[in-house]
Amino acid sequence: MLIMVGVVMARVRLRLRELAERKGLKLSHVQRQSGLDLGLVRRYWHNQTGRVSLNELGILAKLLKVKPGDLLTEVLEDKKN
Repeated sequence: MLIMVGVVMARVRLRLRELAERKGLKLSHVQRQSGLDLGLVRRYWHNQTGRVSLNELGILAKLLKVKPGDLLTEVLEDKKN
């Protein structure tokens, strides 16, 4: 018999704010230079989104001079059943 004690789930977190601030950039600068909607950039900046467009990720990566994958990091969390 198998008893499930806990399940490890992976979530992805955006590193937009972290990487932008390392380069001395503020949210408003990222928004203006990327041409993306302010509300969208704000949600990405504060990790308040459930979905990320690959196109938008590419635009932000190009602006920050990083690879698109650098904008994402995996966050592991235990989920108790």
